[in-house]
Amino acid sequence: MSLECLFADKLTTLGPTTIGIPDDRADEQFKQLYDVIALFVSNVDRIISSQEKIKSFYEKISRIESRIHNIAYDPEALLQDMKSFIDRVRSIENDKVFLNRANDFQSLYLRKGVNRDKAQWAIVGFQLDLLVKYLFKSSTMLPSFNAITELSEKLSFSEIRGPERRQMVDDARSKLQAAFSDLKGLSVDVFKKRLDRIVWEIATFVPVNIIYDSVKPLVP
Repeated sequence: MSLECLFADKLTTLGPTTIGIPDDRADEQFKQLYDVIALFVSNVDRIISSQEKIKSFYEKISRIESRIHNIAYDPEALLQDMKSFIDRVRSIENDKVFLNRANDFQSLYLRKGVNRDKAQWAIVGFQLDLLVKYLFKSSTMLPSFNAITELSEKLSFSEIRGPERRQMVDDARSKLQAAFSDLKGLSVDVFKKRLDRIVWEIATFVPVNIIYDSVKPLVP
């Protein structure tokens, strides 16, 4: 099975009320979510270049899954179900039940060193949001995935220590808030979050070059 076919097959699991893994199978639901994001992040360039192939495989597989689940094939309903699930991942920091499911899955199946905290799970939601909009709505944001990753890493200021690092973080937060506080659709408390978490959420709304411009000269 090709990567494109495997990835399309995995995407069909992200729809708990139609053809995906239902909520009452929480461990399997998060296993599939983990597989999707792992495949995506480790093959992002190939997935970006294989948009049409993945869409085609997804359509074929989702038709079969619709018959298996004894529901009418409705691509818009399937997409909406997937988006609703991804929205829940995006909002996991404020969803105790969903966060507990994620933590239960991680404690049972993953090494502690690869566990995600709630901010990292929210980032997964933003990354999948970019993916789905690219695959099914022809959004142009996803090809900037690597640039978004690079910016979020630069804003960790990991090479700086002590009070100077705290000042850099505060300055970056202030610049992001000044530039994007009026952006409709952002989480109410987004600018109280970690910088990488802030950047990924903003990147679902505006191009990454605009985010870069907002934090100059703090990052090269």
